[in-house]
Amino acid sequence: MHKCCGVGGNAWTASSSDFGQYLIIDLGQVMNITAIATQGRSLQNEYVMEYRIGYGTNGLDYVDFKEEDGHAKIN
Repeated sequence: MHKCCGVGGNAWTASSSDFGQYLIIDLGQVMNITAIATQGRSLQNEYVMEYRIGYGTNGLDYVDFKEEDGHAKIN
Protein backbone atom coordinates (compact mmCIF):
# COMPACT_ATOMS: atom_id res chain seq x y z
CA MET A 1 0.00 0.00 0.00
CA HIS A 2 1.27 3.42 -0.82
CA LYS A 3 0.02 6.90 -1.35
CA CYS A 4 -0.20 7.94 -4.98
CA CYS A 5 -1.77 10.64 -7.03
CA GLY A 6 -3.07 10.65 -10.57
CA VAL A 7 -4.63 7.95 -12.68
CA GLY A 8 -3.18 4.46 -12.64
CA GLY A 9 -4.25 0.97 -13.58
CA ASN A 10 -3.18 -0.82 -10.40
CA ALA A 11 -5.36 -1.52 -7.39
CA TRP A 12 -5.95 -4.01 -4.60
CA THR A 13 -9.13 -5.99 -5.20
CA ALA A 14 -10.68 -8.83 -3.25
CA SER A 15 -10.69 -12.28 -4.82
CA SER A 16 -14.50 -12.35 -4.79
CA SER A 17 -17.24 -9.72 -4.77
CA ASP A 18 -19.10 -10.38 -1.54
CA PHE A 19 -19.55 -8.62 1.77
CA GLY A 20 -17.08 -10.82 3.69
CA GLN A 21 -13.91 -9.32 2.23
CA TYR A 22 -11.47 -7.33 4.34
CA LEU A 23 -8.07 -5.70 4.25
CA ILE A 24 -5.75 -5.55 7.27
CA ILE A 25 -3.03 -2.92 7.44
CA ASP A 26 -0.35 -3.25 10.15
CA LEU A 27 1.15 0.17 10.83
CA GLY A 28 3.88 -1.35 13.02
CA GLN A 29 3.12 0.87 16.00
CA VAL A 30 0.19 2.60 17.68
CA MET A 31 -0.58 5.91 15.98
CA ASN A 32 -3.41 8.39 15.53
CA ILE A 33 -5.12 8.14 12.11
CA THR A 34 -6.91 11.33 11.08
CA ALA A 35 -8.20 10.40 7.61
CA ILE A 36 -8.76 7.39 5.37
CA ALA A 37 -9.41 7.63 1.64
CA THR A 38 -10.31 5.01 -0.94
CA GLN A 39 -10.02 5.24 -4.69
CA GLY A 40 -11.69 2.96 -7.19
CA ARG A 41 -10.30 1.68 -10.45
CA SER A 42 -12.63 3.47 -12.84
CA LEU A 43 -11.48 1.82 -16.06
CA GLN A 44 -12.55 -1.56 -14.63
CA ASN A 45 -15.61 -0.21 -12.75
CA GLU A 46 -14.17 -1.54 -9.47
CA TYR A 47 -14.75 0.49 -6.34
CA VAL A 48 -15.81 0.24 -2.71
CA MET A 49 -19.35 1.38 -1.96
CA GLU A 50 -19.30 0.91 1.81
CA TYR A 51 -16.77 -0.02 4.48
CA ARG A 52 -16.25 -0.21 8.23
CA ILE A 53 -13.09 0.62 10.13
CA GLY A 54 -11.81 -1.60 12.91
CA TYR A 55 -8.73 -1.17 15.05
CA GLY A 56 -6.66 -3.24 17.45
CA THR A 57 -3.19 -3.71 18.86
CA ASN A 58 -2.58 -7.46 18.92
CA GLY A 59 -3.37 -8.46 15.32
CA LEU A 60 -6.21 -10.75 16.44
CA ASP A 61 -8.94 -8.74 18.14
CA TYR A 62 -10.49 -5.71 16.46
CA VAL A 63 -13.03 -3.15 17.66
CA ASP A 64 -15.33 -1.24 15.30
CA PHE A 65 -14.75 2.49 15.10
CA LYS A 66 -18.04 3.95 16.39
CA GLU A 67 -20.06 7.13 16.11
CA GLU A 68 -20.77 9.17 19.24
CA ASP A 69 -24.14 7.35 19.56
CA GLY A 70 -22.33 3.99 19.84
CA HIS A 71 -23.23 2.64 16.38
CA ALA A 72 -20.49 1.35 14.09
CA LYS A 73 -19.43 4.05 11.65
CA ILE A 74 -20.06 2.87 8.10
CA ASN A 75 -18.70 4.98 5.27
